[in-house]
Amino acid sequence: MMSKIWRKGNELVLRTQVQLQEGLRALPTVRARRKGQEGATMVEYAILVALIAVAVIATVILVGEEIDKVFNKVVDEMAKVTTG
Repeated sequence: MMSKIWRKGNELVLRTQVQLQEGLRALPTVRARRKGQEGATMVEYAILVALIAVAVIATVILVGEEIDKVFNKVVDEMAKVTTG
């Protein structure tokens, strides 16, 4: 029976031909799972971006009027200082 030695971290691992073939058969399954995880990750990021956008919009709506008042007050005070 043929075998190969593989390096796994700092360890040397002896694999037989049967173990190598089993690993190759499992590879498509691993790839499919990984693709599924990538798709899930993209959905999670999309949800996160949507929630952040909703939070920003809500903040602007709730605080926007107050910020406008503050900026107008600052502009008025600056106008008084520069003209008078």
